[in-house]
Amino acid sequence: MTIHPQNRIKDARVARGITQEALADALDTSSAQIHKLENGKVTLSLAWMLRIAEVLRCPPSDLLPAMGDHAAIREALAEKAAILKRLIADGHLKAASELASDLAKAIKDADQNTA
Repeated sequence: MTIHPQNRIKDARVARGITQEALADALDTSSAQIHKLENGKVTLSLAWMLRIAEVLRCPPSDLLPAMGDHAAIREALAEKAAILKRLIADGHLKAASELASDLAKAIKDADQNTA
């Protein structure tokens, strides 16, 4: 089984006081599916990210993996840039704007950390 990069679904869910079961109900899925998404056993696709972010009332980028060392920063930024392109192409302009802001901040932070 492939393990995908750790996302922050659980962090966002817990911060809002929502159980896996409640999130699953709101998304019309199973708590087992939410568990798999949170633990990286299922890829956090764009469709899942947008649906979960809407229910949790957070920017979609809040669900992406946190950035750590330099290699992880580069990988996370590249992933966010790819997601940004898909959001724009699919017409999700509000989510794209939020992600673009997050991406700009991440780049600024990365520049400061490597300077």
